[in-house]
Amino acid sequence: MKHIIAYEGLAAMSLGLLQEAYGPLFVPWANRRIDVEGTHIRPPYWPNDFVEWLNALRKDKGRNEVFAILLKTKAGKTSSYRYVGQTGIHDIQWPQGVGTTGSIIGVKSAQGMGVGTEAKFWLLHHSFNVLGLRKVISHVKGFNLQSAAHLIKCGYKFVGKYRRHIPHDGKFVDDVLFEVFPEDWEPIWNLYKKTRIVPKLTKAQQKLLKEVFAS
Repeated sequence: MKHIIAYEGLAAMSLGLLQEAYGPLFVPWANRRIDVEGTHIRPPYWPNDFVEWLNALRKDKGRNEVFAILLKTKAGKTSSYRYVGQTGIHDIQWPQGVGTTGSIIGVKSAQGMGVGTEAKFWLLHHSFNVLGLRKVISHVKGFNLQSAAHLIKCGYKFVGKYRRHIPHDGKFVDDVLFEVFPEDWEPIWNLYKKTRIVPKLTKAQQKLLKEVFAS
């Protein structure tokens, strides 16, 4: 499969253009309820749903922009790529200059490797430096500590939560809200570009996450 690179990452991944060829890989993830809770995706999700969504994205450029997350493997000077998920900026609004991010990594073996954090770095670069957004917002399901962790590592700040807001396993869990401004993200982004290393959570950040998700 020929991948089209939009942003070449410095560590474990790159962002590419979404293609119809990724549809057969995405459809099983979309039908795993745990991966799509809190999104507009609802099982049953059919292969043609992916194609229709992709066509709608092309027409909705400037309001919703989504990239493929490509896991990168290097052998000498050559890189190979594997589609493992996607990340996007949605519901872009002007003159507020804000948008909301969302990501899915459907390949379990690609989780916990810093791929989601690095993908978010480049999505924020696209949002702030290319689109010129003023602020980016993200929502995290009340049980998804891992997603919250990679937001915090990118400079996001905890804002608050909608209590018992998202249906999950017969009950409702919190919708936890985070936001990030360019000045919060840029120092971390500059360090990543210098070191080519995705940052780890600090002890203070770990403590904050435990407090947020325990309350």
